[in-house]
Amino acid sequence: MWPLVDGTLAAARARGLAGALAGPVSRGDSGVIDKHLQALDALGADHAALYTALTRRALALAAERGTPSADVLAGLAARLNPTQ
Repeated sequence: MWPLVDGTLAAARARGLAGALAGPVSRGDSGVIDKHLQALDALGADHAALYTALTRRALALAAERGTPSADVLAGLAARLNPTQ
C-alpha cells in the first residue's frame, strides 16, 4: 500500500491536486460511480453523503484540470442528485 501512497503524493507534489486526480471522476466513469453509490446506500445515508461530498470535490478538481469534458462532468454531478 505504501508504494501507492508514495506515488499519489509524488504526483500531487509534481502536478498539483488537479493533475494528480485519478479514479472514476477523472475517467468520466459514470458506471463505477453508480455502483459505488448503490453499495454505499446499503450501508446508510452517512456513507453515501461522505462519498458524494468527496466526489463533488473531485468534480471540481477535474473541471479545473479540464478533463473530462464539462458535459461529462455535468452528467456525473447529476448522478449525485438523482431526485433533482
